[in-house]
Amino acid sequence: ARLRASESTLRAVVETVPDFLMLVDRDRKIAFINHLLTGLVLHDVVGSDPLEHVAPSMREAAKATMERVFATAEMQSYEAFAGSPTSGMRWFHTRIGPVIDNGEVVAVALASTDVTARKLAEDQVRKSEERYRKLVELLPDAVFVTNGDAKITFCNAAFVRLIGAGSAEELLGLTPFNLLHPDGHADVKARIELMRTTGLPVPASEKSVVRLDGTSRRVSVVAAPITTDGAVSSSWSCTI
Repeated sequence: ARLRASESTLRAVVETVPDFLMLVDRDRKIAFINHLLTGLVLHDVVGSDPLEHVAPSMREAAKATMERVFATAEMQSYEAFAGSPTSGMRWFHTRIGPVIDNGEVVAVALASTDVTARKLAEDQVRKSEERYRKLVELLPDAVFVTNGDAKITFCNAAFVRLIGAGSAEELLGLTPFNLLHPDGHADVKARIELMRTTGLPVPASEKSVVRLDGTSRRVSVVAAPITTDGAVSSSWSCTI
């Protein structure tokens, strides 16, 4: 009776969780599934290949991930566009774990979470970042961004020209101290610390930028802190 109660409890959990749970055998056939996409019928789904419901362009990657679990008995995951003609296509994050019997992986268990909302939000953020990046690239002022370690993670075309570099990649990973005259280092350190402690922009100051060819240019530098997911970086703008 206790075993039946335990089985009943587990079945209730499996049937009520929002994730799609599947058991797939070594022949890559669905042996069990707790939910069905709209328009699908249980007897058509059980015994079918789960990859039939994945977007064609993503099937090989999903297949390779599943095969790694069978081969290594290690947990894996992938994200893919999946669905049916009736339910429509949505994004799913799928975790795959081994089902082991007598030391052999006899099946895999799949748990798929609908992450469409997150993927759409990420896409909107990406598009917004692209728009702002294009705007910054077109600015006449020389702009660069540094991370919490004061290393340059982005710079626009105007900054590349100001420094005399061939491309932005040449400047990524450098710090303002690599590009400013030593006379201004103490002031820049103080300004970075001020932004970190107050979270406020610092006013403009005159500095000498040392170009890659060794020549100097006098510029007006302003900086403001940027907080993203709790991490503080800084945006710097140089006007000749």
